[in-house]
Amino acid sequence: MDVLEKVETADVPEALFKLSDAYLDAAGNLNSQLSEGIWSSSYQRGQVVLFLAFHAVELGLKGCIKRLQPSFNAGHSLEELTGHLRTLAPEVEFEAPFGTEPPPPESKAAQIARFHQQLRYPMDTKGVPWEGLFGFSAELFGESLAKMRRDLHRVRAQVLAQ
Repeated sequence: MDVLEKVETADVPEALFKLSDAYLDAAGNLNSQLSEGIWSSSYQRGQVVLFLAFHAVELGLKGCIKRLQPSFNAGHSLEELTGHLRTLAPEVEFEAPFGTEPPPPESKAAQIARFHQQLRYPMDTKGVPWEGLFGFSAELFGESLAKMRRDLHRVRAQVLAQ
């Protein structure tokens, strides 16, 4: 069924919340297909699920921040977005998912760009494949997705109640 919907741009935070939920739904659906064997599992397919979930969290945090500070515009770091939300609403507790290993000796912006590249591409911007072992478990990540959804909805409710 096709859906025709008038897109309201006046309420940017609400639009960000809807997109966040849509990305989480997509991540959850694909993850379930991997977990149930409907879609054959591979790390690359897991990468897609991870990227969708990461972007859902980013959009949810931006929606909360834009609700509290409409002029806000920022990057993609979940850590920085979480910190900014904490500054605006110290009573709102949120621990950003996708923790990272100890960072390599590079700038914060470079670390964020590298992480985004790793979720989307098999190589860096120079065409050099990523080094290391990569793995993904759809069964285990299903629990993480459920927690992300609960946490984002809780934070959203707290922000909207202010």
